[in-house]
Amino acid sequence: MSPENDKPQNEAPDGGRRLPIKSILIIALIMLLEGGMFAVYLVMKPSPSTAEAAVGNAEAPKEPTAEAVIIENGRFPNRKTGRLYMYDMEIAIQVDQAVFDRVKEQRIANEALILDRIRSIVARAEPSYFDEHELQTLKRQIRIMLDEILGENTVKEVFIKTCNPYRIE
Repeated sequence: MSPENDKPQNEAPDGGRRLPIKSILIIALIMLLEGGMFAVYLVMKPSPSTAEAAVGNAEAPKEPTAEAVIIENGRFPNRKTGRLYMYDMEIAIQVDQAVFDRVKEQRIANEALILDRIRSIVARAEPSYFDEHELQTLKRQIRIMLDEILGENTVKEVFIKTCNPYRIE
């Protein structure tokens, strides 16, 4: 017998091992399934909504508004940091011109109640509320309180003109 005939039948002719055909087929099948799932995802995902630009001046005519001063030179305490701070505040609101006179009368009639509620809001406020650039949390709380006193949806916007902290020792 010749030495070439001694080789087993299942080996490759170059003497190396055979290619793992099953593994290659399994990996190819998995890649095809992943590609199919990705294609299904692209077809099924919602398309981005389109924005339509307004032509011309689309703003509705605004009702004339007026500004009413609610608190002028108010001083309110806060101890949330463990130290006493007095906040010197000036607060104004924006209302419709049609209800300006009514709001002015109600502000005068309820001045003590408004001062007490604002003092409570400032006293309960976390120190981070005063670090906000636009004081949005305080403005929102004051607006809700004023809507309860002056009437629902009367206040269009709250302006905190000054809010200066002074540490009291």
